[in-house]
Amino acid sequence: MTCALVLAAIAVSSSLWLTSNVRHAMVGQLTRAESIAASERSAQIGSALDAARARLAVGAALPAAARAVASGDLSSLIPALHEASHGAGVVRMSVTSGDRVLATLPDGTLYEPAGLFSYFVISPSHTHIVITAPIHDAGGAVVGAVNAELDLAGLVPQLVQPFEDEQGSTILAATDGTVLVTNERNQSARVDNPELLELIADGRPGTASFHSSGLRSDRIVTAAPVAGYPWMVVVGADSAAAGSPADRLYRRIQVGLALSAFLAILVLGAAAVSVTRTRRGLLVDRQVAEEAALRDGLTGLLNRRALEGRLAQLRGSDGQIGVIMLDVDKLKEINDSYGHAVGDEALRLAATALRETTRAGERAYRFGGDEFIVLVDGVDQEELARVADRVRVSIGAHEVLGLTRLTAAVGWAFGPAAGIDELVTTADTSLYTAKAAQAVAAGR
Repeated sequence: MTCALVLAAIAVSSSLWLTSNVRHAMVGQLTRAESIAASERSAQIGSALDAARARLAVGAALPAAARAVASGDLSSLIPALHEASHGAGVVRMSVTSGDRVLATLPDGTLYEPAGLFSYFVISPSHTHIVITAPIHDAGGAVVGAVNAELDLAGLVPQLVQPFEDEQGSTILAATDGTVLVTNERNQSARVDNPELLELIADGRPGTASFHSSGLRSDRIVTAAPVAGYPWMVVVGADSAAAGSPADRLYRRIQVGLALSAFLAILVLGAAAVSVTRTRRGLLVDRQVAEEAALRDGLTGLLNRRALEGRLAQLRGSDGQIGVIMLDVDKLKEINDSYGHAVGDEALRLAATALRETTRAGERAYRFGGDEFIVLVDGVDQEELARVADRVRVSIGAHEVLGLTRLTAAVGWAFGPAAGIDELVTTADTSLYTAKAAQAVAAGR
């Protein structure tokens, strides 16, 4: 009897110790996953806004914009405004001069921006912001501005996408506590919890735990700043998602002390599965970040790092493969004549042409500078030649902001995948032969 009591006491003590440690470990795992998600979403927001402002600045810097504002005839700018208005998250585009609105697309009233950046129409589901870029005349004087009204939720849709765990939430808030965008249904227009408000106002990465009266639960949240903007991304989850599996562990042990050790192992496994499912939505963002590390930031194509990984795989493989190399003609002249922003737009258009042209079994990479490479599986030499010509024609169908038409030189090579390094060298030589032939033809 005494032995049984001692064993029971040991089992209960062990179960309490295990419960405490499991809960602590699971809370730590949940917090780390939230931190990753908050950091990645803040980076997505900053990148999307920076790209939108860069595109706006390119249009405002064009001499044609200054001439159109000076003359009052915006007919030459309407096509570009119309195309820009179809971009991700774009609600409306406009051109203004002083206090006059010269044109808006689509038709409607654009909120008058205050300075270079402002936001308005704030609600937990939709916040519209306005960004603006000044138009200068030849003397450097500001004669007008190009403005874009953006929907934050449309620009960065991850902000309103729900996590698999219904208690998981994302909030984009200004440092004064104003909620700009959130996927949390019961969130008010302002953060009212003192602990969360203090975390947001601090403007630095951090973690807080508190009780939410609106959600009637204890919360664990992690915040990350959006670089260059007075905003914070807050990712939160119900702490019960981490603690409840440990609580169930103790209750099950009480059912039968004789099976305590066995039940502890089973429930610990079930608890780990439960928390893994809770965190799955957060960990998806980490996978997205790893994918982003293999993408070129300017063009969105696979980058040199991704190419090196693919080449390493091919060196030990069987079969045939085709290599197409190309570079954008006269990129230096475009940069010198119109500026590097227009040159960057030329590279983005070339990447768009590659995405439109490549099919299953064809992977496009930015090789570096103005050079791109396409690896083509499952074709013969004749088909590879047709793919190379298709790529060249597709690039030639694009025009950069109405200023100049893109052209590209293309070279290719076909052979065993195991000799991929030699194929890349051969394709590079073929590319420069094609460029030399183009130069001779142009000289005639």
